[in-house]
Amino acid sequence: MQIQYPSLDNHILSIEKRQLRTTRIFFLCFLMLYLQGCITAPFLKKGEYLLINQRIKGEKSTSKEDLELLFRQKANRKILGLTPYLGFYFFGKSIWDTNRVRRQLNQKIAYYDKKIAALPQGSFRDSISLETKKEKKCKSLYLNLYEGNWWMRVVGEPPAIYDSSKSRQTMAEMSKFLFNKGFYNAKVSLKEDTFIGGNISIKYTIQENKPHRIRRVKYQTDDFRIRRIIDSSRSSMSIKVGNPYEKGNIIKDRELIEKVLRDKGYYVFSREYINVNVDTGAAEPITKADSLLYKEKPDLFSSYGLDVTLTVQNPENGYHKSYAVDKISMTLNESDSSKIGIADSITYNKVDYFFQTQRKYSLGILDSKILVHPNQYYNYSRLTNTQAQLSGMDMFRYVNLAIDTIGQKMNLKIVANRLPKYQTSNEIGLLVSQGAPGPYFNTGFKIRNIFGGFEVFEVNFRYSQEGQLSTFLPNDVIFRARDLSITGAFSISKILSPFKLNPKLFEYNPKTRFLFSISSLKRPEYSRNLVKGALNYSLQLSPTKQIGISPIDVTVNVTPPNSLNQDYKQQLILFSGLGQGVERSFQTSVVTNFNAYYMYNDNVGGQRKRSKYFRLNVEYGGELLRQFLKRVLKTDSTTIAGFQTFRYFRTSADFRIYQPTSKKTMVAFRLASGISVPIGNSTILPWEKYNFAGGSNSIRAWLPRRLGPGNYSPETGNKNDLRTEQPGELILEASIEVRRKIIGIFEGAIFADAGNVWSIYKDRDRPGAELSPLFIKQLALGGGVGLRFDFSFLIIRIDAATKIYNPAFSEFENKWTIRNLSLKKPFGTKGQTLLNVGIGYPF
Repeated sequence: MQIQYPSLDNHILSIEKRQLRTTRIFFLCFLMLYLQGCITAPFLKKGEYLLINQRIKGEKSTSKEDLELLFRQKANRKILGLTPYLGFYFFGKSIWDTNRVRRQLNQKIAYYDKKIAALPQGSFRDSISLETKKEKKCKSLYLNLYEGNWWMRVVGEPPAIYDSSKSRQTMAEMSKFLFNKGFYNAKVSLKEDTFIGGNISIKYTIQENKPHRIRRVKYQTDDFRIRRIIDSSRSSMSIKVGNPYEKGNIIKDRELIEKVLRDKGYYVFSREYINVNVDTGAAEPITKADSLLYKEKPDLFSSYGLDVTLTVQNPENGYHKSYAVDKISMTLNESDSSKIGIADSITYNKVDYFFQTQRKYSLGILDSKILVHPNQYYNYSRLTNTQAQLSGMDMFRYVNLAIDTIGQKMNLKIVANRLPKYQTSNEIGLLVSQGAPGPYFNTGFKIRNIFGGFEVFEVNFRYSQEGQLSTFLPNDVIFRARDLSITGAFSISKILSPFKLNPKLFEYNPKTRFLFSISSLKRPEYSRNLVKGALNYSLQLSPTKQIGISPIDVTVNVTPPNSLNQDYKQQLILFSGLGQGVERSFQTSVVTNFNAYYMYNDNVGGQRKRSKYFRLNVEYGGELLRQFLKRVLKTDSTTIAGFQTFRYFRTSADFRIYQPTSKKTMVAFRLASGISVPIGNSTILPWEKYNFAGGSNSIRAWLPRRLGPGNYSPETGNKNDLRTEQPGELILEASIEVRRKIIGIFEGAIFADAGNVWSIYKDRDRPGAELSPLFIKQLALGGGVGLRFDFSFLIIRIDAATKIYNPAFSEFENKWTIRNLSLKKPFGTKGQTLLNVGIGYPF
């Protein structure tokens, strides 16, 4: 047998080709870096440098993000190390011909001036119309002439020419910032690095050194009542002995003292009356408390300790006055502004009410919303809460408060304009799901003050269709899923209860809501008709905190005969591990539960600031029916009158953080989890109480309700494109998204999602569905980019999400589906990349 060896010439040629390819890549990278450094050189004057980077090093206890906000000059934005916006600006400048623009502007002005001059005398309307057109047509030319063309103004950004004086100002601001944080001995240094092509990079080095800490806190005033009020509030103060000194805490405590005193009647008191004195340096223990503190923290009595004294100064007239409420009046104007005068008036609980029409309102509810009454001290918090509660009744267009003072007495006047009694709303749109658009229609009707008790009755009708694919239909056949619902709600601004309630509840804006709804769902796998009734109570504990309780919540599932696809039914049986039991989730049933929630949300719309959102839900189902069956019917059956019943426990938590990193950039983070378990003699859950993952507000790279459970996947079908819903008892999801304004209404986003659902029981028919100790390997990972259209009143979202790690694949190498992406296949294999269209942000 003759063995053939590869030709030596071919081998050498192969090596030369690889070397040539490597050389080309190296040359291309060098060319990109060179152009990056030299593209600005022709546009820079002698001695000018382009600021390309600013860094901060050495900070330990101080937030780098807070220090970066002090930059007096911003570097040009970068993408992958390059500055495309600057390139667009220079491109626009290279084609910016001011002489041509000026000629066009003069021609346009002359054209309209000629038309105006040709008008007959006295043609004022035509003259004004032409002047308006002239201004409108010339506006863009003026912008082009004095602010640059479209490439320069809208797409690009001007070069950040380095200004050394501003970097010195930044150093001074950083030193001041560190000083206000208690780092009195901190040092800030600056280093300038210049590069070829006229670029410069700045590095600020921070040396914090040891911080000063608070040794003593004193509050001084010669007013006994004010002293007592401040002493009773000291536990809420931010300044604490032993903590690092921080000027921000001083500001907070001055604001707190102002608020506390205003809540005790001091109407005109201002934080400007509070002087602050900081005494640094070593000190000797004087009191017994000092001696005890000296033993625990001797450093506080060295040169790194300080004393803080807050002194309440008196006004020029000698003392601060506390005001009491003398008279309160409320005027209710109708929504029809043509009505004038007062038709009816009455005094209730020392408050005078005036009405534009004959009285048809519950004075008891109005009285519960007015939290300040005559012969009480002025209270700022209760007054603002009064306005907030009246505004939150969905009854008034606006609520104005006015105060008149006479001596140390004050008169409060409340004026409220009613909203229309009847109101309608309509919404028409298009749903895009799995590439098949479908219409939706939503109409609502609202009646206010229907029985004279400030009630609000609402009825909403919604109909929608969306395209859905299913393994139970022929390939590429899209089923028109239908969702039809009618919802009615009756709300009243008080707690309806057979028991006498504490009047203290009035301060928390109590509301009672009765809900009734009928919905019909038709999907490829099943059809369901649901009838729901609920009683909800809610309390607004503070502007950021809210709780709600539903003591009665009943849902009746009326499933039509043969509404469950038989193939889907068999797959559900395989899913369950419990034989035919899972079919009961779709049988005609009645589900009762008691549920409650707590919500914290300091994310105020329109404000770009760090904010948080947290919601906790708890639900206990079936206990009401269990007690009825056990105590009244004397049975342990799980059915009543042919209706299947369930007992279960369900809880979920949702936590979000919103962190702005610049004027145009926001980072949003979400972590959510939940668990649903059957209890007692129930072995399965109602279908709606299972947890599902996937969809435009969940893990976006997976179809709605199609992810998981665990690393289980059906034996047949595309693991990247599951067509059946995947229920689980346990869910865990996390998402991070970077949002940035681009141009005008356009906003871009980069995001990553991770999560899955699991079964809490081992399921032999679904291997891998249960939660394993190494559950992190069962987490699905997706990511992508998005585009938002922000119309201020509405945000339309388009997200392209691709599967990065799919735990459904058996081989570890195949799980990393991101390897399927390439230039030839930018969207990977079939079903790997999805397009989501939605309204609003995903979280």
